[in-house]
Amino acid sequence: MGQTQAEIDLKTFAERITANIEQVIVGKREAVELAVIGLLAGGHMLIEDVPGVGKTMLARSLARSWHRSCWPTRSE
Repeated sequence: MGQTQAEIDLKTFAERITANIEQVIVGKREAVELAVIGLLAGGHMLIEDVPGVGKTMLARSLARSWHRSCWPTRSE
């Protein structure tokens, strides 16, 4: 079966957010994709790793990308 328009839109949205975050977080594609999936699923996520590997940067980048994508600023 083919994908519905909503599924295509969601996939495009997830890819756009992932690409945006990957401009900041380099070399952690799997972590970025899992974080985006967690956000889109409406769940909670726990990001664990050793200190200094970009957990906070990932969380901040995800929040900024989500906010920008959902509530674009008006340019008047």
